[in-house]
Amino acid sequence: MFGTLFFYYLFFMILASAVMMVTRKHVVHSVLYMLLMFFHIAGLYILLEAEFLAAIQLIVYAGAILVLYLFVIMLVNIKRVQTLREQLFGHLPFALVSAGLLCAGVVTVLARETLLKKPPEVVARVSTLSNPEALGQVLYTQYLFPFEVASLILLVALVGAVLIASRKI
Repeated sequence: MFGTLFFYYLFFMILASAVMMVTRKHVVHSVLYMLLMFFHIAGLYILLEAEFLAAIQLIVYAGAILVLYLFVIMLVNIKRVQTLREQLFGHLPFALVSAGLLCAGVVTVLARETLLKKPPEVVARVSTLSNPEALGQVLYTQYLFPFEVASLILLVALVGAVLIASRKI
């Protein structure tokens, strides 16, 4: 009972802080709502008994990534702030297509995972490992390619940010 109520609280707060993060005019307020969202996502990990992921969520995202966002905000000079209506309607077709594709992907993955149950021996083998050990085994075996692609995307974003910052100086 308590777990269900806590889950719905976390769900509502993650959703509300994500919406507030996107709709704020002041960029620093958006970053603060992102911080609130990161803390509630860590709470969701704790509810799922993934304490290691909750700690990583707080250390990496709430610590390092958020500080990086603040540095980028301070580095980039925002002269003209568009109103919410201009931002929303200027990118509405792209946003609708992206949201539709994301929802379709989530529904597809959830349907496939619920229809294709994992064999009990795989679940039994993974449940004997510790949380970081199981995460490391899955991350560096089954999901190695997506992990490397994500690191490559982050590297390209970092190089792009440095180029943009150095061009203005």
